[in-house]
Amino acid sequence: MLSAVVGLCLLLAAEPVVDKMREREKILAEHWATAANLSRHQAWAAYRLVRRRQLGFMANASQRRDDAQAVDLALAVVGRSLLEARLNKEELAHVRAEREAVEETLRRRGPAPTSAATATLHFTRPVAGTIVGARQLRRDPATGAEFRHDGVNILTRMNEPVRAIEAGTVRRVAPLPQGGFAIVVEHASGWVSILSGLRQTAVSEGTVVPGGQILGVAGRTLDGAAVVGFELWRDRTSVDPRQAL
Repeated sequence: MLSAVVGLCLLLAAEPVVDKMREREKILAEHWATAANLSRHQAWAAYRLVRRRQLGFMANASQRRDDAQAVDLALAVVGRSLLEARLNKEELAHVRAEREAVEETLRRRGPAPTSAATATLHFTRPVAGTIVGARQLRRDPATGAEFRHDGVNILTRMNEPVRAIEAGTVRRVAPLPQGGFAIVVEHASGWVSILSGLRQTAVSEGTVVPGGQILGVAGRTLDGAAVVGFELWRDRTSVDPRQAL
């Protein structure tokens, strides 16, 4: 269950600015490809127009001025398209370089050192129930691929309230492929919690919540059990939630 939202946590921990840079990079790449393709078509059309004028120059003397104006216009359009494609390509390279520099800075910074205060920090239990799944490598029954289960599963009851483990800001409310929702909350000191398997949500992205605030209610998994997934991260490093409860 939790494997579907691990990527959400990683993106959040890598700073929101990197997400925005990637979005901008994608848009610029699309614009560059469109402009380059358009300029090719316009250049071919201009070439055909020039050749037609050259071949019919003597036979259509009365149309010389009109033909010349049409050629000049076609060449001007090609020039603008080429300029737009070049500017888009240069901006794309600039944004990509900035994004890579930010990612390199984050990589070098690494996880913050764990102090005695954070080592003994305890959070509120997100939902009533029994822990039935631990952190381990698992194999997807459908694809056979192995993935790491970074959190725990809590067996609870249908519609049991799911609460924020500590005060923080809701950063993601995402639907899951198997149904239900996952909620990512950013807390102080680099902590991030991910709660998945919610049938309904009571918060939206950007909501500031106190500790114990109801985020939603538990739903059922595909096998009919009411299970809530719980992941805990600090500075891009997975932490066993059982150590903080």
